[in-house]
Amino acid sequence: MNASYQILVAKLDEFIRKYYKNLLLRGLLYASTLGLSFYISLVVAAYYGNFNIPLRTTLFYLFVVGNLYILTRFIAMPLLKLYRIGEVLNYEDAAVIIGKHFGEVQDKLLNVLQLKKQADSTSVSLLEASIEQKIKDIRPVPFAVAINLAENRKYIRFLLIPVFAILFIWWVRPALIGQGTKQILHYNTHFAKMAPFQFVVENKNLNAIEQKDFTLKLKLTGNEVPENIYIVYEGSKFKMDKQSAIAFEYTFRNVQHDVNFSFAAAEYESDDYKLRVFPDPVLVNFDVKLQYPAYT
Repeated sequence: MNASYQILVAKLDEFIRKYYKNLLLRGLLYASTLGLSFYISLVVAAYYGNFNIPLRTTLFYLFVVGNLYILTRFIAMPLLKLYRIGEVLNYEDAAVIIGKHFGEVQDKLLNVLQLKKQADSTSVSLLEASIEQKIKDIRPVPFAVAINLAENRKYIRFLLIPVFAILFIWWVRPALIGQGTKQILHYNTHFAKMAPFQFVVENKNLNAIEQKDFTLKLKLTGNEVPENIYIVYEGSKFKMDKQSAIAFEYTFRNVQHDVNFSFAAAEYESDDYKLRVFPDPVLVNFDVKLQYPAYT
């Protein structure tokens, strides 16, 4: 009887392992769906909400704590139980789950487990014979079939929703993903209010020659553009020269050193820029190598 019972136990152990593999697979899909949904919601809210530092700090830690919970609940716990760390499904509970799939097995399987406990405590041979007979009846039943890993495919469609949302936003407005993520990660940094237009510096580079003038060219893109643009540096604000409805210029006179600057229009501000100043190149000396024709 011991050999037969060990075979039964091995089948129950196989079922329990597959049960936790199924939970782990489903947990990966749940965690990915919830994590990505949480992420895209937070990024969009941060991008359009222009939240202050305290609120962004709160949202950042909520995001971290929420994802830690999701990872623990849906991935870490099933993974630990798969390796039998902590309290795991016992044979009686496994029998109940198996019985939901194989209705004719549940009572016999539970009866075998209960009789085995009695036989171990009383050593009654009659009980052992009854156990052996019941094991023969249920041995052909493939317990592990009660867990169908393929059923988790139906959860993939939920994962595709945030995935396609992120790809669509990245394609239509990639700045939303980049700027929104930056605002959440750098939660303790002040960010200017996002403008309905973009500041585009048209100079190929921001390199100037020392003690010479440098003309900065700016273009605005977007559906709504302001009437005037100001350049801000060294604690002062200067109005830029308007060339057209969307084109502006400003000339730095006789630049002596590097200049950190930004643009301002109404209530909006741009990112910071830096004009780098380099010394005027001077020819100190040179060498000349002459190659005469052979006939001279």
